[in-house]
Amino acid sequence: MKRSRHNFFKRAACILLVILLLFAAGSMAASAVVFRVMFGQDRSSHAAELTYADIDQTAYPRRAVSFVSGTHTLRGYLYEKDDPRGVVIVANGLFAGADRHLSAILCFLDRGWQVFAFDGTGIGESEGDGIVGLQQTRLDLLEAIRTLEADDGLKDLPFVLYGHSAGGYAAVSVLAETDRVSAVVSMAGFDSPVETMYYHACRRVGILAGVEYPFLWLQNYFLFGKNADTAASDALKQTDVPVILVEGSEDAVVPEELGMGRICEGLDHVRYLRVETPYCNTHSGLWLTERAARAGHENTAGDLTREQRLALNEIDPAFMDYVLDFFEEAVN
Repeated sequence: MKRSRHNFFKRAACILLVILLLFAAGSMAASAVVFRVMFGQDRSSHAAELTYADIDQTAYPRRAVSFVSGTHTLRGYLYEKDDPRGVVIVANGLFAGADRHLSAILCFLDRGWQVFAFDGTGIGESEGDGIVGLQQTRLDLLEAIRTLEADDGLKDLPFVLYGHSAGGYAAVSVLAETDRVSAVVSMAGFDSPVETMYYHACRRVGILAGVEYPFLWLQNYFLFGKNADTAASDALKQTDVPVILVEGSEDAVVPEELGMGRICEGLDHVRYLRVETPYCNTHSGLWLTERAARAGHENTAGDLTREQRLALNEIDPAFMDYVLDFFEEAVN
């Protein structure tokens, strides 16, 4: 009887182990598929986005700069100025290319800054089968900084960072790995990549996200190793580089519980700006005029004319003056 009972439990344990192994294998495979779908390649143009073809290229010339991030060659553009104040490096959000913040780029140029903007991995003219994950922008930005550091024409100029969303996260988190940056403006940046993914997974699949959380973390680890979940807040606490954190009161993509504003209290080198103006207080309206943000919210479908794109990307002059004054104070 004892032997029979022992064999029963042994068989049950083996069956349970097989089930767990199959579940783990299936979950890892599912995580890989989810990453592939979420972070797949995007070469499409976005109807409302202002492009370099929309502006006076003779007044704002730029030159192409290639650099390597991981195994991929990325394409960036350096807008040059005579006797510049420094270099603004623009870090974009997911699926956003080098022209995404063109309105801001023109403001920087008009105030005497050079600007470097780039297509991240898997975006626009850059190589890559996809954007890999939320951490990839951080890795791309680090390589962009190192490339510009090696340029003899830029080596004596201060660098400042202007980032949005994943680029906002990247612009802060790289401070732990470079001493070349003089100031940062981070808009709608999250603190933790894994926490951000888990939050959105919970919104979509509820309790199942909790069951799959270990596999979400493992997939990030397999893709990024030690960079699997680098927290931007750690970099904030390790540096005294001046930083502005900009968050929207109605940001559904990076709400306050995911942002860095909640952990900046007591950090004297960090300023916090909470945008509450309707339509501007969303994830991608922070820098726009209320008129442009409202128009973008109401209608961006279909083919748009150059004039419509210019109107939809009308930047708030008060916001840009705040940013520019901050950068100029930091480098002077």
